[in-house]
Amino acid sequence: MNEMLSFDAGLLQGIAIQMLNTAILFIVMSKLLFKPVSNFMENRKAEIVKDIKTARDKERNAEELEKKYNEKLKNIDKEKETILTEARKTALDMKDKIIGEAKVEASKIIDRANAEVEKYKSNAQDTIKKEMIGVASEISKKVIDIELDEDKHIEVIDTAIEEFGDMEWIG
Repeated sequence: MNEMLSFDAGLLQGIAIQMLNTAILFIVMSKLLFKPVSNFMENRKAEIVKDIKTARDKERNAEELEKKYNEKLKNIDKEKETILTEARKTALDMKDKIIGEAKVEASKIIDRANAEVEKYKSNAQDTIKKEMIGVASEISKKVIDIELDEDKHIEVIDTAIEEFGDMEWIG
């Protein structure tokens, strides 16, 4: 049992070399691995903090845009009503204008028709007068051809005057 616990010089030397190797390995690893990994981790941490800050800024901007868009949506309803009101007013104005123009045109048509009626009426009166003159002329011829005594002649003229006097002239 004593042998198991005995430390010989070779064992102690092996332990010392092992510890020295471990220390060298630790120093080399810290220079080659721990520092780059630490630097990488620090850089990564800084990037994450920067990304979080950027994300928060973007979130704030998004919230502001959302508020603006909500306000614009409210204003769109108002603008829509304004545009519709203006369109209705314009349509009513156009309707009134078209109706006014139609009335003016109808009035012109009526005036032309009345003028044409007056023209036809005047022509008809002229024709009737000419026919009456012709009839009177024929009657005169017949009266002249027939020999009448003076009393008969006055009676025929009075009768003709009465008949023509009862006629109403169109006018």
